Amino acid sequence: MAGICELPGQTEERRHHRDKVVQEARIRLPGQNNEIPCIIRDVSVSGVKLRVPMGFEAPDVFRLIAPALNINTCVRIAWRSQHSIGATFIADAERPD
Repeated sequence: MAGICELPGQTEERRHHRDKVVQEARIRLPGQNNEIPCIIRDVSVSGVKLRVPMGFEAPDVFRLIAPALNINTCVRIAWRSQHSIGATFIADAERPD
């Protein structure tokens, strides 16, 4: 049976449960020391949804830092919208030098 907010035939495609959060974080751009503030809106074992400043164009891979959530790792963008980014945590072997 479809949930109250689902259309018939629509299914959830996520692999992991997401926890809703509102947590300050920072994006560290590759090869730079400057950091862009952002907000983590949800988090799972495989990735995050970020709220980013309007007009910010994130590179495909960057370091995400959120000490309160014990996150300091590289992520790869999975999707983008005007104010949000979905990103997956990436393994050491995939990280840029």
